[in-house]
Amino acid sequence: MKNSLALGTFDGLHIGHQKVINITKRPDYAPHILQFSHHVKRNMKKAPHSLLLSTTMKQQLLADMELCPVTVDFGCVKDLSPEEFVESFIVGCVNAKLVSVGENFVFGANRSGNVDTLRALCDKHEIELVVSDMVEYEGEIVSSTKIREKLVNGDIQAANAMLGRPFAYDFLVIDGKKRGRVIGIPTINQVFPTYFTMPKFGVYASRITIKGRHYKGITNIGNSPTFHSSKLLSETHIIGYKGNLYGKYPKVELIGFIRDIHRFEYPEQLLEQIEKDKEILNGFVEMGLYN
Repeated sequence: MKNSLALGTFDGLHIGHQKVINITKRPDYAPHILQFSHHVKRNMKKAPHSLLLSTTMKQQLLADMELCPVTVDFGCVKDLSPEEFVESFIVGCVNAKLVSVGENFVFGANRSGNVDTLRALCDKHEIELVVSDMVEYEGEIVSSTKIREKLVNGDIQAANAMLGRPFAYDFLVIDGKKRGRVIGIPTINQVFPTYFTMPKFGVYASRITIKGRHYKGITNIGNSPTFHSSKLLSETHIIGYKGNLYGKYPKVELIGFIRDIHRFEYPEQLLEQIEKDKEILNGFVEMGLYN
């Protein structure tokens, strides 16, 4: 059994990344993926970066893809020359006989190596290199930056198409003021970490996974103007669920954008609107977006 290796940032594991990864899954090859213990751009810019995946969700996706992750501390890599990188990790660590990258792949200190550099080094070590073209969606090149742009603009369906799955998060459920419960719409509250991409403020149709079971939901991202709250949260009303999720990490997937956030004068008006939101959610179900 020979080893294959996918190289890239893979911060979103979107459909472009998946194309690169799938190359490594040839018969008689054990597919590996190189990942850094800290996100590359967060290390290079010394500032929080808008991530698209939590660590736990990324590891689960890699496991679902049946990949063997090779985790490297970015601090040990950033100053290596392209030659040192290939010899230390591709040859020395993984002993890869097949390497897969995207056409925009760069590596080495100060991004000094590109696919041409890598091809020459792979040829030297008799390693096959496969370079994949960029993937497009509706005329736009798929990238993590483009996906963040779609999320910030509220185009959740385009973002999901580029990701190849719904945009999701699995943050800790914190205790809230239980105002929703008082009017009959209990919610789970989750705080977006500063380093994670926050979608456009608004109300979304969502899917929540609890112990392997899926539930439909209505998720408000932003604040709660009806209850005079300025705290930025994800508040999700889980339809048909009555359990206690405090201290848990349920996965919330955003399926479709329903509406902008509105302030209602009375809670009863909010209840009426939520019933309308559920009708729009059912429309997403009929469109097959929950499949």
